[in-house]
Amino acid sequence: SIIKQMNTVIHHYPDFEIALSPFLCEINGPSTPTPIEHADIRWVNLSQAADLDWADADIPILKQYKNL
Repeated sequence: SIIKQMNTVIHHYPDFEIALSPFLCEINGPSTPTPIEHADIRWVNLSQAADLDWADADIPILKQYKNL
């Protein structure tokens, strides 16, 4: 279920623009999300997340999450 809608991020790449609308959510029940847009999903803590290779558009969302 959705806990909070975070700030939308609009990022300008050289060839296109992307708008990301992030949400802070929790999983209710034993189900595991199925990846649709990506090949893999994994759970990491915040310190591990900082070490991952993020797309430029994702970095402001990670910073928002750190400031919650």
